[in-house]
Amino acid sequence: MKTDIRQYVGGCADCQLAKEPRNKLPVRPWENVIVDVYCPLPRSHKGNNCILILIDTFSKFMGPEQLVSDNASYFISKLFKDTCFELGIKHITTSLYYPSPNLVQRVNKNVKLALLSKKTYYGSSNWHWPTMVRIRC
Repeated sequence: MKTDIRQYVGGCADCQLAKEPRNKLPVRPWENVIVDVYCPLPRSHKGNNCILILIDTFSKFMGPEQLVSDNASYFISKLFKDTCFELGIKHITTSLYYPSPNLVQRVNKNVKLALLSKKTYYGSSNWHWPTMVRIRC
């Protein structure tokens, strides 16, 4: 039955026109940005315990037109939605039950490894992660 449905939808001209392309590649800077929050980390002296990670899928200039995130409470909050609206940013959330792995998840893994290696190098008492995350890749 699944095969029959795929064949029917694949052969339906209206269906093909109506569906959005899955992997639309950005054609200009900041057209598409993916976002995530990496936490928890040990609380810093300023009270911070998370890192906000933004990745422009095209380049690194100006402000985004579109922002893709998971459904974490801070991304679906009224404040976040209002901020996106005020800045003219289209906010898209991934599916609740099928959050596809993306570039941000890979970056989170690399951030974790980098922070752990710095903690090992400097030792727990001298490790101050906020000074290590002012990175603009």
